[in-house]
Amino acid sequence: SYGTLKMYCPSLSAVLFSLISCIVIFCAAYKKSRMVNLLGVLLSPVLLVSLAVIIIKGLLVHPVAPVLALDAITVFSRGFIQGYNTMDLLVTFFFSGLIIRGLRQIDEVRAGGQWLLARYALQASIIGVMLLGLVYASFALVAAYYSALLGGLPAEALLGTLAHAVLGRAGGAFVSLAVVLACLTTAMTLVTVFANFLYSQVFSKAISYRNCLFLTLLATFIVANLKFSEIVAMLVPVLVVIYPVLVVLTIINVLHKLYGFSPVKVPVVFATIASIAWYQGPQVLVCLGIIG
Repeated sequence: SYGTLKMYCPSLSAVLFSLISCIVIFCAAYKKSRMVNLLGVLLSPVLLVSLAVIIIKGLLVHPVAPVLALDAITVFSRGFIQGYNTMDLLVTFFFSGLIIRGLRQIDEVRAGGQWLLARYALQASIIGVMLLGLVYASFALVAAYYSALLGGLPAEALLGTLAHAVLGRAGGAFVSLAVVLACLTTAMTLVTVFANFLYSQVFSKAISYRNCLFLTLLATFIVANLKFSEIVAMLVPVLVVIYPVLVVLTIINVLHKLYGFSPVKVPVVFATIASIAWYQGPQVLVCLGIIG
C-alpha cells in the first residue's frame, strides 16, 4: 500500500501511514462479529471494481508484448515459486476460520446443520477461486504487454507503475484504492485471527481481546516500518519451505474429510523433510565444494 501511494504522494511518511492503517484496522477488527459483513458487503466489491478498471483498460489498449527467450516451462516454474510470496494459501488457513465462524451466525445455517454449512462454504470457495484466478490471469496478461516497462522495478512499485501506464496519472486514485483495500482486507483478517489466538490460547483469556488486538497491531506497526525488500527477505526462506508442506496438508485434509484417509501426520512430516532438503540442498553442496 505504502509503496504504491508514495508514487503519487512522495512526501508521505511511512510511520504516519502505518499508524493510520493500524488505527483503521483496530476500528474494523474491534467487533469481530462485524468482520465478515464489512469484508463481504463493502471492501471486497470496491476492491474488485478497482481491479477491474485497471484490467479492462489494460486489455483493451496496450502495446505489443515483447517476445521472451524463456520457454514456457521456465516461466511457469518461476511464476509458481514467486506465487508463494502472495501467501494466498497460507492466509486461507486463517481466513477460512473467520468465514466459517461468520457463516455459523446465519440462522438458516444453524438450522440446516453441518451439510448446509459445508455447501455454503464450498459455494463461497468456488466463487473466490474463480475471481482470484481471473484477477491473477488478467494481471499477468496485462503485465506481459508492459513487461518492457516493468523490468528491474522493485516489487512494491510494479502495480503502481503498471496502472500508471494503463490509466495515466489520473488513474492513481484507482490504483491506490485497489492496493490499499487488497492489503487492508488481508490485514484485518489476520490481525483478528492472531489477536483471538493470543486471547484464547496464549493468555487463556487472562487479558481482554481489545488488549490482545492492541499488542498485535503494535507488532504490526513495528514490522510495517521495515523496508519491503527486508520483509520479503525474511519471509522467502520460510515460504519456500512451508508452502509445499501446506499444499500436501491441504490435499491430505480433503482426502481425510471425503474418504476417511487417516495417515495425515506422516505425509506432512515427509513433505517437511523433503522441502527443507530441497531448499538447503544447494547450499550444503556449495559448502562441501561439490558445486561452485
